[in-house]
Amino acid sequence: PFCNKKLKKYLKLLDYKKIGKTEIVTNGTLVPKDEELYKIIKKNNVVVSISNYGKYSFKLKELCEKLDKESVKYKIKDIDEYWYDYGDVINYNKSKKELRKQYRYCDNNCKSILNGEMYYCPRYSHGYDLKLLNRNSNEYVDLINSDKKTIKKKIRKMIMSNKPLEVCNYCLYGTDKCKKIKPAIQIRKTKWKENFPY
Repeated sequence: PFCNKKLKKYLKLLDYKKIGKTEIVTNGTLVPKDEELYKIIKKNNVVVSISNYGKYSFKLKELCEKLDKESVKYKIKDIDEYWYDYGDVINYNKSKKELRKQYRYCDNNCKSILNGEMYYCPRYSHGYDLKLLNRNSNEYVDLINSDKKTIKKKIRKMIMSNKPLEVCNYCLYGTDKCKKIKPAIQIRKTKWKENFPY
């Protein structure tokens, strides 16, 4: 989120009276310089949630000092020094039993909104956006072209569901085949400036 030039705009658009909790997740590798951003975060009681990857979160101390100075609430979650490889986006043709077990062990509590649509998980939204996955009309919510009643009903159904999704067949997370990989955060400065000139 701290790489996103529009973060301030998004934070200003939120209706904080209707949202129970707002968090900005970061990995402790960036310390924003924009003073207005800190004011917006503090004013709206937004919490900065820092995933601590140890030596890979090389600006953690500097970020915490800045957040303390600006009186911004934050929390630090120590993360093992690895990420997960969810596997190629191919149909693994799992049995119903395998899908149920995987769904039970998937700790995905992060819903994804992309292009005005809400999906159960980020892999699903990005897989569809990249034209790697098809969509099931029962597994996403159109937030732009639906009325409020339909949106509420579909979101409630999505969150309360305990059935595996079609996309679970294209993912290895929550299975024994999901591999752990080292995080790749160390980016050379030249590349960083080239890709993120701000």
